[in-house]
Amino acid sequence: MLIFLSFYLNSNSALISPPLSTVLGNIGVKTKMFCDYFNKLTKVLPVFLKLRVYLRIVFSDKKWDCLIKGVSLSNILKYISVSKDNILKSGIVFGSLNKLNLSIVDLFLLGFFYFFFLSKKVINMCLGVIYSMGIFFFKSK
Repeated sequence: MLIFLSFYLNSNSALISPPLSTVLGNIGVKTKMFCDYFNKLTKVLPVFLKLRVYLRIVFSDKKWDCLIKGVSLSNILKYISVSKDNILKSGIVFGSLNKLNLSIVDLFLLGFFYFFFLSKKVINMCLGVIYSMGIFFFKSK
């Protein structure tokens, strides 16, 4: 028998505490082993990244494997859209996303970073996400 779970975790911050330990423990997965594995896989990522985790458990022998889905393009834009001027020392963010201005160079870098190659289709996909979020472009110097 197979069990499939899907949930979100912040990178490098899986803890052996509820609700994760309750859910995994009820189906027989060793929570400490899963948390160590997940944290080891995501240790190079910033803690604020929210990742989607797909967990597949073989119920008969309690073996499991997981797939960690990457961060969406809109989430990457949200993370880079908060300028240092908009972050107080307490960590509180104020201002809106559409205050970010991107240059054309930033668009190409974003496309290459997210898709690892550049094409007209990649640029159009990036532009679609940027326009739907209300982010503006400015002329690069």
